[in-house]
Parts: sequence; C-alpha cells; structure tokens
Amino acid sequence: MAEEEPVVEETTIEVEEVEEVAAAQAAPAAPVSAFDAVIEVGGTQQLVSEGRFYSCNSLKVEPGTTIAFERVLAVKDGDNLKIGQPYVSGAKVMATVLENYKGKKEIVYKMKPKKHTRSKRGHRQHLTKFLVTSVTP
Repeated sequence: MAEEEPVVEETTIEVEEVEEVAAAQAAPAAPVSAFDAVIEVGGTQQLVSEGRFYSCNSLKVEPGTTIAFERVLAVKDGDNLKIGQPYVSGAKVMATVLENYKGKKEIVYKMKPKKHTRSKRGHRQHLTKFLVTSVTP
C-alpha cells in the first residue's frame, strides 16, 4: 500500500496587503488628550481630565461636597495650552468629593545593628478621592 501525501494548499498574499497590515500595526493611535488642566491640590500638582477621578492628600471635606480648585497652573482650551504665571486667571476646575479614606499601610522599620534596638511602626495616609466634573479655561 502506498502512503498518500498530505494535501498542502498554497496561499498567496500580495505585497500590498502585507504593507497595509504592517502600516496599520505601526501607525500611532489617534492622539488622546492626556489632560485638561494642571491643578495644585493637597500640596502636589495633578494632571486632571474631565470625568475622571483622582486621589490627593486629605482635604477635610465631607463626601458629596462640590469644590472648586482655583489654583490652576495650566489649562487646555481645544488645541491651545494656557500656562499661568503662577496661576491661570479665571480658570477653574470643579470637582465632587467621592470619599475620604486611608491609603495602603506603609511599614517603617528602624534597626541599629549590634545594639538590639528595633522599632516597627505602620502608617496609613489619609486621602480624599474626587471626581472632576468640569474644567473652565
């Protein structure tokens, strides 16, 4: 009995199709606005966008309260970027406080070698989570 040879189907791909696929994979995605404004909040600077939520050091405000950040360092208005010196006049970022919570526990361990002195403490930072509702340039 003779063994049958497996059937191999040949497919041809045109060079143009390969180039189109390669171009689609290599093409950068549509530019996404990384931020709408840069604000100063809780002793730090944050890049914020409308409709997103962020965490910062405790603001001592009840959840559900609407707050206005008027320390706006930079704001994007369409394609234009306004940069303040130090703040942009008239710019405002409105936000709603979602919750006050404690961050992840950080362990502080101190040891002096050969002295049998050791101390271990934990620390949880108080944080506030807020939702940016509007950015006014």
